[in-house]
Amino acid sequence: MNFNEAGLERDRKIIRFAALLHDIGHSPFSHADEELMPYIPEDHPKYKKGEDKRFSHEDYSIAVIKTFFKDIIENYKDNDNYDIKVEDVTALLGDETVKPKRSHVWKNIISSQLDADRADYLLRDSLHLGISYGIYDKERLVNTMSIATDPETYSTNLAVEEGGWHVAESLVIARYHMFTQVYFHKTE
Repeated sequence: MNFNEAGLERDRKIIRFAALLHDIGHSPFSHADEELMPYIPEDHPKYKKGEDKRFSHEDYSIAVIKTFFKDIIENYKDNDNYDIKVEDVTALLGDETVKPKRSHVWKNIISSQLDADRADYLLRDSLHLGISYGIYDKERLVNTMSIATDPETYSTNLAVEEGGWHVAESLVIARYHMFTQVYFHKTE
């Protein structure tokens, strides 16, 4: 499928599915319970010798989507689904069993240092907590983002134009401040 209007509309639908479902594998207390997730067994494809690594909420999100949302995603009859497969969605979430069929630039919108989730929760948490640690200029960041081609690999990536570098840095710094001053704050 090309980057024509129909191809872009299909991609928009896949991105929406991935954005809406990316955290569905979180435990009830979100990241606070991740240390309770089971270890990856030696016979699992994700296991790496000598590593005691636990399953992540992303692993659970992928499993939940493939198990409980497959029929909904692939067989939705009330609207043209552009032949979207569940693997099209899970590929954007880091599903190592499938390769994205389209540019991985869409994966950057769902999972990267400047992804939509990080951009959203920083501002939302700052607002609801009544603090300014997570505030950055979202409008400027969005207006200075573009798609660029890596000259060495010819892959496309989400990029920030030179005029937006400071706001991209401010998002990273805002995230650091939120983690050190709020999320990991120790209260007695």
